[in-house]
Amino acid sequence: MTKTLRNVIIGNSAAALSALEVIRKGDPTCEILLVSAEKGAAYSLVFLPDFISERISLSDLYITDEHYYRRLRVETLFGKKAVEILPEKREVRLDD
Repeated sequence: MTKTLRNVIIGNSAAALSALEVIRKGDPTCEILLVSAEKGAAYSLVFLPDFISERISLSDLYITDEHYYRRLRVETLFGKKAVEILPEKREVRLDD
């Protein structure tokens, strides 16, 4: 019997999204959980000054949306902070 591979990505930055896409491309059936202290979809920190100064809209700030995560079949835990990683137990502890 084949065991389903489970992956946890901590963060929702460009690096996290790149890891997500590489993992999904390499294994279309594995489980992926993305944990992010941010309360929603990924946005561009580079464009944040443009948003604050009202040169771009809120929708232009985001680089992903809920459909992105669904399309890649990722379970998301937004608004949760990873506070401890226990590799020997294969656990990630969250702030709650």
